[in-house]
Amino acid sequence: MNQTPQLKDVTEYDKRTEALKDAFTVVPEQTTGKNLLLFDDLFGSGATVSHIVEVLKTQGHASAVYLLTLTTK
Repeated sequence: MNQTPQLKDVTEYDKRTEALKDAFTVVPEQTTGKNLLLFDDLFGSGATVSHIVEVLKTQGHASAVYLLTLTTK
């Protein structure tokens, strides 16, 4: 897992997604075939959530990933 910069100051979507590259790992034994619910305090551009969902579905083989956020920008 790579160290990522604070994303609150990165406003460009492409730069956010580049900063997230290789930032997350998954243990497929814990996620394969499961429905997962993610909690996030703030939904901004969606870059972080999109990347996490992609990792959970492609590497973690999750059946479905749902999201609950508390607020948006």
